[in-house]
Amino acid sequence: MSDKALGDFRFCWIEAFLSVIDNEGVEKRAAEKLGLDASTVNRYLGDLEAWLSKSLFSRNSPKELNNLGVMFEGTAREIVSALSAAQKELPVPPPRAPTSAIGIKITPRQPDKAAD
Repeated sequence: MSDKALGDFRFCWIEAFLSVIDNEGVEKRAAEKLGLDASTVNRYLGDLEAWLSKSLFSRNSPKELNNLGVMFEGTAREIVSALSAAQKELPVPPPRAPTSAIGIKITPRQPDKAAD
C-alpha cells in the first residue's frame, strides 16, 4: 500500500471503482448509476490509482481489471461491507435540537413571569 495519508483517501473512489466493475468496465454506465458524469468517474479512478501508486485497470475500453485490480476488488468490497455493517449496528441517535449556522442552540423564548 501507499505511504500516502489515509486522510487523503475518498470513499467515492471506491464507489466509482466498484461501479465500473459492476457495469462491465463501461464508465458511462457506471457514472449513470452513480448520478455522475463519466469524466468524474474517470477522475475518481485516476485519483484512486494515484493514491495507491498502482494501476488497477488495463487501458482497454471497456476497462478490464489487471492482476492488482482483481486483488484490490476484494479489499474494496470488504471495505464497503464493513462500513455497511457498522452503519446497521450503530444505534440511531435521538433528534438534535436545531442550531444556528454558528452552532448556537436555539430554544423557544419563555414568557416573562414578572409581566403577569
